[in-house]
Amino acid sequence: MTVGKATISLLILFLVHQGSWAADSVDISACAVRGVELGDTSTHVRTTFGEPAGHNPPCIDCFDQPYTWISYDGLRVDFIQSETIHIEVDSDDFRLPTGLGVGSTKAEVIAEYGDPVVTEHEGGEFLTYAITVRNGKRTGHTLVFLIEDDAVTGFKVGPKRTGSLYP
Repeated sequence: MTVGKATISLLILFLVHQGSWAADSVDISACAVRGVELGDTSTHVRTTFGEPAGHNPPCIDCFDQPYTWISYDGLRVDFIQSETIHIEVDSDDFRLPTGLGVGSTKAEVIAEYGDPVVTEHEGGEFLTYAITVRNGKRTGHTLVFLIEDDAVTGFKVGPKRTGSLYP
């Protein structure tokens, strides 16, 4: 197998970033959204939330379509090979196991999860936490809250998604 320069560069950036993460981290078990978490199947998501309001259009020129998404009012879930890889929320109907979500205050988020990496955003800021698994090892995914006027207006769980406003 040949590994390209871009892959090696991304791996080095990831490893350097892993060692330099200044913020507190969040265990992956705290990142479920109403019982749906990273790694769940699309069947589980549909069973949990029902028929989606939207989904990606069919890929006409694709041999196999490994990347798909479905959406509900205030929730979008992305899949690779029918496995949940990204969850994005902008409604107070979908909360984390801690009860935090849209409408929670910045102070409540920090009290629950600790010190985040803070990134300025037009009209607000992002609070970013690395997601870890059982032994504290980072997954490469993040839990990111969008804060505007001192309140959560949305959050995402997973890697950066193309087209997403989240870092």
